[in-house]
Amino acid sequence: MTLEQIVAAGASESATSEQLAAVLHAARGAARELAAALDAQPDLAADLVYQHALDTKTPDLLAALVGTGSDAVLDALCAPSAFHVLLDDEGFAATVLSAVERSGKVDRLRPIVHEHVARAFAAADTQMSAPGYEDPDPELLATFLVTRVRRLPQALRTEAEAAVRELADGPWQDSGRIAVMRAHVLGAMQAK
Repeated sequence: MTLEQIVAAGASESATSEQLAAVLHAARGAARELAAALDAQPDLAADLVYQHALDTKTPDLLAALVGTGSDAVLDALCAPSAFHVLLDDEGFAATVLSAVERSGKVDRLRPIVHEHVARAFAAADTQMSAPGYEDPDPELLATFLVTRVRRLPQALRTEAEAAVRELADGPWQDSGRIAVMRAHVLGAMQAK
């Protein structure tokens, strides 16, 4: 079976554990060649990331795919929904983000970290502004974001902190609740 066929079989919705094991074996044994096959088929690379690595919480598979150096895999990982899912689980995030660090491609994640922080503040603002929202607790929302940010490698934590600081001049600069949230996030990030 060619690497392209291994990728196609592994990316299928009905992929078997044997087909996924073949992808994992190829990622570990022929990383550069598999990266080329993944980059030549970015939709299939994305399917592998979303359907089989993220949805099934298979950190070893995703870490191996990242370890190939495939741009298509990193592009898929940098989608907002994929990055959000990645940070849901501390162990999963640690395994995959360590692979990103080893690949030397941490800088590729900087824009999505920035976007993740901005989305968290936008979601908090929407939630706290919703009719019927009682006793807004920006500190609780901030704690949720800080927990996720702490799962990032140090270089990306610095990016997240910079994104929080930039929000001081953003659309929420006059929102008292968001100012409290921002202050709590920055304080908690600096405490560690």
